[in-house]
Amino acid sequence: MDFQKLKLRLAETHEVRIVSKLLSLVNRKVEEKEVHELIEKKKVFVLKDKKKIRAVFSYTVIGFLGVFAIMYISRLAVVPDLQGNGIGSLLLARIKKLNIKLGIAAFFLFTAKAKEFYKKNHLDGVWRIFWWRKPSKS
Repeated sequence: MDFQKLKLRLAETHEVRIVSKLLSLVNRKVEEKEVHELIEKKKVFVLKDKKKIRAVFSYTVIGFLGVFAIMYISRLAVVPDLQGNGIGSLLLARIKKLNIKLGIAAFFLFTAKAKEFYKKNHLDGVWRIFWWRKPSKS
């Protein structure tokens, strides 16, 4: 599978069931009603090829866009049979680009289960849970 062909986009309401299943793999069971509300609020993104969702994340923005905002990623999930193949790292890179496009200074991602993922993506030590946008050059 060519991961570079995967597109990051907002989740759509007809995808509630699969998004709920994927997000439930991360921490706790996520009800379809909760996911539907998140999708309606445009708080869920999917990484998808032409046919299937391959990864998903939900988020909240803390702060003020254009002043100082942090994206808190509450859940990030990759389809189980693709885990360990770099799709999570690709999603992380796409999230960084999305943050820049939206004017968000950093994102916060934390899960105790993902220590190897953090290490692989150079999010070690205290800074493992933040990515700070580099200041623009004037």
